Amino acid sequence: GGRTAAAYVITLLAMIFTALSYSVMVRKYPIAGSAYSYTSLSFGPGIGFLAGWSLLLDYLFLPMINYLVIGLFLNLAFPAVPAWVFVVATISLVTLLNIRGIGSVSSMSNLIVCAQMVFVVVFVALVIRQLAGAESLDLSAPWIGDGSQSGLLPLMAGA
Repeated sequence: GGRTAAAYVITLLAMIFTALSYSVMVRKYPIAGSAYSYTSLSFGPGIGFLAGWSLLLDYLFLPMINYLVIGLFLNLAFPAVPAWVFVVATISLVTLLNIRGIGSVSSMSNLIVCAQMVFVVVFVALVIRQLAGAESLDLSAPWIGDGSQSGLLPLMAGA
């Protein structure tokens, strides 16, 4: 409903709360650990087991989802190429980089960061150009939306 900025702020608050929670847990249980360790020590081994498996599934499924999203987005940009081609190409690239070693992964990561910086500069330049020609600017639009989706539920779903 046009409230992307508000969804990002809600997500940011959840991430800050999570980081603060981890800082409390690190002070209470000064061990090298993760959500599994802290959950086991706080709520017992049964809940810790579930937290550990949830993290393992997260590490397994999130890359799959990322490859699928890459394929879908690139297919929208290049409709003549099937989405599965982009998915297979991306998986192949990542696999080859990992086989070559951490140096190649680091170099590619640096290249991606540089590309992101270029995109940010171009985006800011385009925003400035657009705002220079804008008649009026509604600063409340990212927070109240366009009216197509009202209520808290769509906002929380976006977050």
